[in-house]
Amino acid sequence: MARKKDAKPPPPVEESRPKRRPLLRGFATLIAIVSLLASIVWVGLQAASQIQSRSRYTLAFTDIDCDVPAGLEKNTFLAEVRYLSDFPESFPAHDPPTQERIREAFRKHPWVEHVQGGYLTVGKKYQLDVIAQVPVLAVQVRDGIPLMRIVTATGILLPAGAVPGEIAVLVGEVPSPLTPAGQVWNDPIVKRAAELAKEYPAKRIEKTEGGWRITRTIGPVLTIER
Repeated sequence: MARKKDAKPPPPVEESRPKRRPLLRGFATLIAIVSLLASIVWVGLQAASQIQSRSRYTLAFTDIDCDVPAGLEKNTFLAEVRYLSDFPESFPAHDPPTQERIREAFRKHPWVEHVQGGYLTVGKKYQLDVIAQVPVLAVQVRDGIPLMRIVTATGILLPAGAVPGEIAVLVGEVPSPLTPAGQVWNDPIVKRAAELAKEYPAKRIEKTEGGWRITRTIGPVLTIER
C-alpha cells in the first residue's frame, strides 16, 4: 500500500484590511476644497455688498443742495467751488473726513461767508447750509473801462459780476484793487464807505473834503464829518 505524501498546510489567509488612509486623505482634501470655495463665495458676496453700499451712498458733487449767492446759477456756483478747491466729481456721503473737506471746499469760494452741516436727504441729495456774503456797496474802479466792484460791510472784495440794484454806490472812482476776491480791499475810502453803507441804508455815498455825504433811500441827505 502506497504511502500518502504528507499534506502541505494551507497557506495563511491574509486578512483584507480596508485602505483607510488614502480614503481619509481624499475626504480631507474634499473638505478643504469645499471650505475654500465657500470662503471665496463669502468674500465675493461681502465685496459685492460693500460695493453696492458705497454706490448707494456715493453722490455727485452736483447732488449738493444749498443756498446759492444772489446772481449765480447753482451749477455755475458748484462748478466754481470744485475748481477753486480741486474737489473730485463724487464723494461718499457718510464719510466724516470727506464731509469736512466739502465744507472746507465751500469756504474757499469768495462768495461764501459761512458753511455748516452736511447730511444725506431722503431724495438722495446732500444738504449743506451755506451762508453767502452780503454786498452793501458798489465801487467804480479805474481800469480803462467802466467797471463796478462790490464789497461787504467789512470791506471784503467780492467777485466781479452783476451789481445788485439795492446796494449803495460810492460816488467817483478809485484805483483797481490789488487784493483778490475774498479778501479785504485795503483802501481806506472803500472800507469807510462800506461801513457807512451798512450803518445807513443809502443810495449814494460820497467822500467830501470835510467828511461824507450820504443820500439815503428814505429821509434827508446826511452829512457826516468823519
